[in-house]
Amino acid sequence: AATPVGLLEIRHSLGVIPTSTGPAWHQPNVWLLQGIPFLLWAWLRWIRLRAEFFEKNPRVRRQKETATLVAQCMSRLPELAKSNNGAEFFQTLTKALRAQIGERLDMPDSGITEDIIHTKLRPAGLPQADITTLGELFDQANQFSFASQLPSGGLTPLVSKVQSVIEALQKLPPPK
Repeated sequence: AATPVGLLEIRHSLGVIPTSTGPAWHQPNVWLLQGIPFLLWAWLRWIRLRAEFFEKNPRVRRQKETATLVAQCMSRLPELAKSNNGAEFFQTLTKALRAQIGERLDMPDSGITEDIIHTKLRPAGLPQADITTLGELFDQANQFSFASQLPSGGLTPLVSKVQSVIEALQKLPPPK
């Protein structure tokens, strides 16, 4: 016997009905979900304001870029000194020194020569001992580039000299 197709019987019991725990805004998850768009907007706004700040302040941008470049170069120097890789060592050394001097004197890195050390850094307030050390570092870099001769004491002692000169240069007042 086949069951007739048509209207089905109306249910008299609806089963278990979940009880309401109150309005949705009383649920902590709702507030967390509502906060996500605001936090995303605030983060993106901060990024945009920071970018605008650096666009409007090229000296601050250059100081930040120079600090990053010098830190990268200074982290590489000890390993290059240990491996006695003179070519990369002196290239990294001069790159860091020229970047730091150029930033402090508000000059392009390519315009930094040994003459600038004496004519601009002494009046800027760099101590004579650091000027002498800086001249020696540039002399050794030039000597290596022309004669491919490493210093007699090796490259490792030069790392501390570079670090002290960089620190002295960073203490100079920034350009106005």
